[in-house]
Amino acid sequence: MADDALHEDIHRLILASDDPKDKAVLLILLRISQNLEANTELTAKLSANLDAHVSKFNDHEKMEMALFNQGRGLWRVMVWVLGIAQAGLGYGFLNHVAKNEQQDERLVAVEKWSGEHRVHHQMEERGLAK
Repeated sequence: MADDALHEDIHRLILASDDPKDKAVLLILLRISQNLEANTELTAKLSANLDAHVSKFNDHEKMEMALFNQGRGLWRVMVWVLGIAQAGLGYGFLNHVAKNEQQDERLVAVEKWSGEHRVHHQMEERGLAK
């Protein structure tokens, strides 16, 4: 409001000037001054709006990075869990294979012994055993 009164005073002084050339130059300068003031106010508002927008954007970016980091942490946990599960299953499979090999060896030994015993028994029945 004080600016409006100042502008009116300046406008009155310009109109009171006797020289039309000076009056025209002063009116043009006044108009330029008013436009610069309006431009400065608009720039200040745009700057404030831009600052608010940048602040909101930065907050949003921080939230997204937090979610991204949680996802990356979850991915690491999943890799570890799957790795441990895979190692456990691999160990179990190898243990199973080893047990089967031991059982196969026992069966072969039992069959061999059984076969020898059967042959020895048959020889005894026929009277050929020593």
